[in-house]
Amino acid sequence: LARKFLKELGIPDEVLRFRQHLPGEMAHYALDCWDVECLTDQYGWVEIIGIADRGNYDLTAHSQFSNEELSSYMEYDEPKLVSTTIVKPNLKLFGPAFKGDSPKIKTYIENLSDDEVIALKEQIESEGKFILELDSTFEILKEHLIFEDIEEEVKGERIIPHVIEPSFGIDRILYCTLLHSFKTEEEGFDKEYFNFAKEIAPIQVSVFPLMNKEGLGEIAIDITHKLREAGFTVDNDTSGTIGKRYARADEVGVPIAITVDFDTKEDNTVTVRDRDTEEQERVKIEDLKEVIEAKLQ
Repeated sequence: LARKFLKELGIPDEVLRFRQHLPGEMAHYALDCWDVECLTDQYGWVEIIGIADRGNYDLTAHSQFSNEELSSYMEYDEPKLVSTTIVKPNLKLFGPAFKGDSPKIKTYIENLSDDEVIALKEQIESEGKFILELDSTFEILKEHLIFEDIEEEVKGERIIPHVIEPSFGIDRILYCTLLHSFKTEEEGFDKEYFNFAKEIAPIQVSVFPLMNKEGLGEIAIDITHKLREAGFTVDNDTSGTIGKRYARADEVGVPIAITVDFDTKEDNTVTVRDRDTEEQERVKIEDLKEVIEAKLQ
């Protein structure tokens, strides 16, 4: 998704790299971390996106300190038969051994996860006892507990969702977008301009009257208003020669330029010019919305 996003901004694949963090670089909560880096001419490789797999650390910590249940029940497509080990107090010995402390010790035991039950069983079998630290220290002996291996049909399980944390440095991404969208004569282009991806160009269309007289300016203003009403970002420029206006529009990355000329008054058509190819075509004013939409896709 990060690569797709950056490609849509106009940053080419060849100036991007994805770097996985070494274990010593990651935060204590992270299972995995990746940086997206962009090659710049002034600063070398610059991190522009950081993506961290935080596992279930966040919701586990929130649940622990808020006492709120933040797990989610996931139902299986088909029930599963699973083997598990359960533990319960040996009531004949448990009560007399722990007396008034029995309820809280029992609650602790009943809330153990499957992995914790297995670990408890292994320790009891190897050492004959388990030291439990609550508000006091309790020594739980092998005879205080009963372990049973059972099979049961399970229809689902509760899971604590994991968190993927993407961090996008918007200022650095904007810098890299500008850097890699700017084309120069040194790179073999015949002009210097921004070839912004059409989806992100700040101005989508520039409308020029060939001359700001004999009604051409009014027609250009009417086209500008109609295109804005259709949802386009449109600039109207009447200053300087038509060549200079094309150059200004190219420099700031306007993908489409529309010129209103004297033929417009005769046949209701305008010239539509493409920024990158500089190709021009005559289009009827009533067809402009559809033509521009197609060119901006």
